[in-house]
Amino acid sequence: MLHDRAGRQRTDHGDPLRMDEVPFENLAVRLAFGHKRGTDAQTWDRLLQGDLVIRTLNALRRAHERNQSAMESRREEWLRYTQERVGVKVDAQQWQMARREYDEWCQRAAKFDATLGKAIQDVERAQRKLVRESGNQEGDSQFYRRQLKTVARAIYAHRTALEDGDVIAEDHDLQLWSALDTVTVPNGPLSVPTSLMAMLDERVWS
Repeated sequence: MLHDRAGRQRTDHGDPLRMDEVPFENLAVRLAFGHKRGTDAQTWDRLLQGDLVIRTLNALRRAHERNQSAMESRREEWLRYTQERVGVKVDAQQWQMARREYDEWCQRAAKFDATLGKAIQDVERAQRKLVRESGNQEGDSQFYRRQLKTVARAIYAHRTALEDGDVIAEDHDLQLWSALDTVTVPNGPLSVPTSLMAMLDERVWS
């Protein structure tokens, strides 16, 4: 455990580039809710650099999508709960407690949704700024190949993390992973269309 000059404990994240996908996403989400001061500000700035900005954006989008899916599921559960009690005598205190718990959960989920939505916009702006600042690199095919390489590695790391953690992949995970097989880049002297997964497997992008 490290301490700052005032003797307060602080957390050392190390280089986020070396983090596995799940802790990386947790870090990005936590910083999206933080004041981004001191060490947190430095770490957030690191997440917005060229080699991590796309990974950060994808992590926040995944968390955002999961929250929206949970909100929809909770609304459906509450609808079923109310429909099942139509015409049935219900304890007033129990009903009020259930309603209060549902409303409080919705408020927390809505705050989470809004905060992540704003963070995603901030990261998107940072990404656009990086592209603008790249200057003549915008017309350089190698620049885009490097960007694709970063994306491919991030998707592969995400898939590996879920598989190693015995986590059941959701539809949006499978759609993301499919890009490794469906997106191609020209490869070799003959510019043969080669999938991102093949580029990784053949260690062209080692």
